[in-house]
Amino acid sequence: MARIMIVDDNKDIVQTMQDLLRDAGHTTAATYGGKDFLVKVQKFHPDLIVMDVMMPGMDFKDLLEQFLQLQLSAAIILVTVVRFSSDEGVVLRKRYRVVDYIKKPFQVKDLLASVKKHTR
Repeated sequence: MARIMIVDDNKDIVQTMQDLLRDAGHTTAATYGGKDFLVKVQKFHPDLIVMDVMMPGMDFKDLLEQFLQLQLSAAIILVTVVRFSSDEGVVLRKRYRVVDYIKKPFQVKDLLASVKKHTR
């Protein structure tokens, strides 16, 4: 199964996602913010990253820019309450390797379906 990193400042959401993804057979790691993510991602080498868009202290696009500089190959699923325009979506997909979006609050079936689709 896949190595999945969860990035969210809400510890309850992180714990829920970890439980769900571990039950589905995946190995998980979690970070609660941008700087912690940039350190841990280099050690964990995830196949997939599930990242909240709204976190204090760092804009998610800035975080993704710094992630790209690490030259790791993980795909990214964004968890968001924000709707992106189709133009923004294209940029996120092409520039930042965003493969999917999950609406927050997320439905378990949506999270698991997206992870399954992008970890084959």
